[in-house]
Amino acid sequence: MTWVGSRARKGVSVTQLGHGIRKVVTLFEDLASLVRVADDDHLGVDAGGSDIDSTYEEIRIKKRKSVLSKVFQQRSLAAYDELLRLIPNFEKKLTDSSPEELLTFYGQLQRGASDARSKDTFTMKAVVANWLNMSTPVPNPILDPTCRLNRGIQHNTTGRLLCPIDFDWDDEVVRQKLQSGVEDWTSSFLAHCFYAGGSGDINNIEKGFLRSLYLVKTFQTLFTSPSSAQHTTHIASDDENTAPTTPAPPRKKSKQPATRTNVATVLCMNGKVTPRAIAYAAVQLHFALTDTPQWTDIHHNFDYQGLYNFIIDFFEDVDGPDAKQFAKNLLGWWNKYVFASPHLVIYNH
Repeated sequence: MTWVGSRARKGVSVTQLGHGIRKVVTLFEDLASLVRVADDDHLGVDAGGSDIDSTYEEIRIKKRKSVLSKVFQQRSLAAYDELLRLIPNFEKKLTDSSPEELLTFYGQLQRGASDARSKDTFTMKAVVANWLNMSTPVPNPILDPTCRLNRGIQHNTTGRLLCPIDFDWDDEVVRQKLQSGVEDWTSSFLAHCFYAGGSGDINNIEKGFLRSLYLVKTFQTLFTSPSSAQHTTHIASDDENTAPTTPAPPRKKSKQPATRTNVATVLCMNGKVTPRAIAYAAVQLHFALTDTPQWTDIHHNFDYQGLYNFIIDFFEDVDGPDAKQFAKNLLGWWNKYVFASPHLVIYNH
């Protein structure tokens, strides 16, 4: 098939077109499921059913499921919109192809998506270890960039970052309970690795959330360039409205023309960070801190699909003007940090 359109590139295969799907569309859902949700929405299909002859408890449970179903539906529809933006002529392919052709088409896209996700996971395994090995205090033992087996909750450095803000990692008794399994570190998505300064407040969980040094560096590594992540060495004040104000160091102009385009440009992000991209980076960061030998959706009862959806919903499934403004401000913060300047100078408190 010949792909045409503003985002199509000469010589790009269907598999290559799929490389951005896990990054900016959906990390876990398959494409056929997204299309079905979009079709159901177009046809006005209601999965709620009738309440006739139902008991009060059955109605209550059904309404609860209906709310969850609507959240899932809206999340999937937003992902579908991203898919249409990413893959040129996607809907035309759906209408012009036979079921057999579509099956092949989905398979090629998803193979490309999985390949790109695997490459990112491999990359983050090494770079996260290198970042932490250069931190103070130095990890003991030093983290091996080639494998994750010496990481996880049992290692003091990675354990501190994986520890939910519900627990005080510096309390030896608490730490031993987490490491022995008496306390469940997998029960919360509010890990210290996502907070500015590596520290959160359980009484004010939004403060500093998704503003951590390592999360910003992970995003830069995956979406802009490893060199931009290298230049980001500190993280800012946790004031929600604070944007970086220190001027970036001047860049030396190269006489050679640029020959490489970063991932964000290829994915047509247009200088805007998206909730799905942040959620993808968060999953990759958290996963790189664990001791699991290979990719898995669930590790020691920690649900990575749940984490991914939680972060997306943190931005998109919000009620009230204050919550919506908070989400908007947070995305604005990310845009300024990631795309405002070639080098980021950010301060720890």
